[in-house]
Amino acid sequence: MESFPKENRLLSRGDFSYLKSKSKKIVQKSLIAYVKPTQIQEKAVSRLGISASRKFGKASKRNLFKRLIRESFRKSDFKSMGYDLLIVANNKFLKKDEKISESTKVEIRNNLKFVLKKMMET
Repeated sequence: MESFPKENRLLSRGDFSYLKSKSKKIVQKSLIAYVKPTQIQEKAVSRLGISASRKFGKASKRNLFKRLIRESFRKSDFKSMGYDLLIVANNKFLKKDEKISESTKVEIRNNLKFVLKKMMET
């Protein structure tokens, strides 16, 4: 399994706050994405932050969601575009006790691909 280096992660509270204010918001069925050009000027590296609240489900479900998002991000060409991306799990997508099935996994990946494609067009 490929690792997810620190340079590709949003780490601080300030990074998350920066993204929440005046950024482009893209809403999909399974996720909400906030996108803005990165604050780090010396590198054209995109960074990813993922948020899934307890309302989304138990820890195993939240962690699976995060793994799916990280995997799709790693495989994309978006990593070198110089954007910060915050992905928030949409609590209305699944019921709290509902498991993530294979078709749901595919839908989450497709939603993220749509967001990344939309960002590459701009």
